[in-house]
Amino acid sequence: MIPMGKANVINVHAVHQWLEALARRSLHPDEGVMFGDPARPITGVTVCWMPSAANIAAAAAAGHELLIHHEALLYPYPFAHTQPLSALHWNMNCQRLTALGRAGLVATRLHETLDHLFIFDAFARHLMVLDTRTGHCVGTYRLLGPEGARRAGGFYTES
Repeated sequence: MIPMGKANVINVHAVHQWLEALARRSLHPDEGVMFGDPARPITGVTVCWMPSAANIAAAAAAGHELLIHHEALLYPYPFAHTQPLSALHWNMNCQRLTALGRAGLVATRLHETLDHLFIFDAFARHLMVLDTRTGHCVGTYRLLGPEGARRAGGFYTES
């Protein structure tokens, strides 16, 4: 259960704290509030893969205040955790930001945390890559085979 914040109100901070407690770690550096007021009271949440204008409209139509999305809000993807100013003029980015502003939504990206908690571990096999010189793990990968995909409701590419 998500803990209530001050005055028994759930806000984005409370959602993040709850997920961090479940995951037993902090949010990944590229996760967190991407748009809106993180202190806004939350009574409804939409979870989606892409923060598309259509998904933002669906969240607003449902009366939700929070949009949790898996993929980046803006493109190109900000690998260095910074966005070039010119990217704000991209049509798709303008559509998304305008839709979020009109709807008054808070958008939070929870990519690694959602994968860790809810998606892969229950359905995938794990591949670990070891450095044969040191024995240290240098990489991991989750493999979602047909049986795991069937139990998970399908492959990503089928959604």
